[in-house]
Amino acid sequence: MNLRSLKIITLAASMIAVWGVSSCKKPVAPVEVTINITSDYVLYVENKGGECEITFDVNAAWTADCNSDWVSLDYDNGTAGSNSIICTVQENPSYKIRNARVNIKAGDVTAFVSISQKPTIPTEYNLLFIGNSFTQDACWHLPGIVNAAGLSPKINMVDMYWGGGIITDYITAYSDVQNSKFTSHTFNAGASTKAWTNRTGKTIQDIVKERKWDVIVLQEHTGNPIAWDWTSTAKANLDKIVDLIKADCKDKDGKAYTPKFVYLFSQSYFDLTKSSKAPERFKDEVDMYNTIVVFAQKVMENCQFEDIIASGTYFQNIRGTSANINKTTYDLTRDGYHMDYGIARYGAACLIFEKLITPLFGVTLDNNSFR
Repeated sequence: MNLRSLKIITLAASMIAVWGVSSCKKPVAPVEVTINITSDYVLYVENKGGECEITFDVNAAWTADCNSDWVSLDYDNGTAGSNSIICTVQENPSYKIRNARVNIKAGDVTAFVSISQKPTIPTEYNLLFIGNSFTQDACWHLPGIVNAAGLSPKINMVDMYWGGGIITDYITAYSDVQNSKFTSHTFNAGASTKAWTNRTGKTIQDIVKERKWDVIVLQEHTGNPIAWDWTSTAKANLDKIVDLIKADCKDKDGKAYTPKFVYLFSQSYFDLTKSSKAPERFKDEVDMYNTIVVFAQKVMENCQFEDIIASGTYFQNIRGTSANINKTTYDLTRDGYHMDYGIARYGAACLIFEKLITPLFGVTLDNNSFR
């Protein structure tokens, strides 16, 4: 081969390298990573624990982790294809539903499945309500509902009712029987218990010391001037009553415990003249309701309450339904501001039942015979 032929072959090879390859092959597009969960997105586990399975399809290598140490995974990584993870869940020792989250990651994509575990069902459950007529309205039908649910043997309840009472009254008369104006509506656990019985001459301190309370519900009267606006005084009063109660929370062995404190906020008035300050403070019922909501939000943000019972919101909602057949006369109140004796009181008790009792016992209001 002469030099001229060698140069021609070399030039042709260079042209193939530069032009031929680039013209024959197209750029490869990146593969879009996908994770398709084929099991349920929420898996439910009994309180005793056990196993549940997550299944999914993925087109890339993956990893998995869980945000709770009471769930362990048999696999925490794998390859593309159809996969499964067996989750082993420990027994739930608490009286609360607990939730975990399993994250599955592939590339920049994350999918997750929630695990919800039922609580240990208590052998005894104790509820204390402290408030005025608005709390009495909200919990009045609880005995009938609890009995119809078959839970009377397990639940003790006391509704401490002070007509027109406010938090400052409860603080002043906390341990002062002479000035305490409470009627203690009492529901003692028993298979045949269906209604409240009344006791008088009891202070908050007396009732707090009677038993170990799981939940204590407190309510401020938002028709009182101090509660219309969020102030440092309002916060101080709520903190004070909670601190007084906590100081007396001892079990039968004298060991301190902390119950779950829940705030109940009351309803707005239909007839604003029922409170001497309301007509000058509010434009109408809705304006009063909005003020109650803002106050309740501040309570939850700044005070020692773990949860809230929004009976005032329930009441405001039902006022806008077909159940409100006498809106222009009483607006589901019996006197302009208290809940009527029918659907209003009943529905509020249903709200409390499903808020405080259903999560622990797994018993809903479906087919409950009390009406």
